Amino acid sequence: MAARFHELKVASIARETPEAVAVGFEVPDDLREAFAFRPGQYLTLATDIDGQEARRSYSICSAPGEPTLRVGVKKVLDGRFSSFVNEKLSVGDVIRGASPRLGARATTISCSPPAPASRRCCRSPRPCSPTNPTARSR
Repeated sequence: MAARFHELKVASIARETPEAVAVGFEVPDDLREAFAFRPGQYLTLATDIDGQEARRSYSICSAPGEPTLRVGVKKVLDGRFSSFVNEKLSVGDVIRGASPRLGARATTISCSPPAPASRRCCRSPRPCSPTNPTARSR
C-alpha cells in the first residue's frame, strides 16, 4: 500500500547537537487521527531537493498526546535529506509527511527445549521457567 502524504508545517527546530536537530510539526486538527502514533513508530518525510523528490524515515521522538509531532534528524555524510533538514529547513516551511508507520516489531521466541530457570531464554533478558516458556525479543 502506497503511503499517502500530507502537508505538515514546521513548528519548531531545536539544535540538539552540532550535527542534529529535533524538528516539530504542527498537525492540523483534521489529520490528528491519521497522525496518532505509538512509541516505536516512524514518520516518513518527503520534499523536493534540487528538483528531485527525496524521502527519508525518522523515529518519532515526541510523546503520544503532545501538541507537536517531533523527529530527530542527524546530519550524515553525503546525506541529501539530512543535510537539507539541518541546513535549510526553517520554522514555517511546509514538508510532506506520511502517517506514522510501525518500526521494528518485537517477536515472540520460544525456547526448544525450555532452558533451565537459571538461564536466559534465547536472546531475552527474561529467564525461562515452566510458567514462562516464551519471552519477547528486544
